[in-house]
This record gives sequence, structure tokens and C-alpha cells, in this order.
Amino acid sequence: MAYPKGTPEMRVYRVTIPVGATIPLHTHPSPVVVLVTKGVVTNVRIVDGAEVVSLVEPGDGDLRKR
Repeated sequence: MAYPKGTPEMRVYRVTIPVGATIPLHTHPSPVVVLVTKGVVTNVRIVDGAEVVSLVEPGDGDLRKR
């Protein structure tokens, strides 16, 4: 993913997602960093039209390599 043109911007949010909760499929206008401190997050994304699913656990690194 290429960084969008214009002034670079970074936002930091702390979000607690309850066990069993889901977030609708959505997009972000710029790259996203996710830090999981406890538990496991199932990450579903669309890459070149195909659904890609990965698990994100505490200590995980670059998800593009999965």
C-alpha cells in the first residue's frame, strides 16, 4: 500500500473490543497499525478481490507476510 498523497498524518486510538464482538468490513484512507495486548483478533481484509483472514496475537509483527 502506498501512502496517500498530501501531508502525512497519524492518529492513535486505544480501542477495547469485547470478546465475540465484530466490526463491519471497512477501509482506511491510510496505513493502519494494530497492537494487540491481550487475546486474539481475527483480521479479515480484501486483497486483490480475495478475502484474506489472519489471526493477530500479542507480539505479532507484519501481517502482510501471512
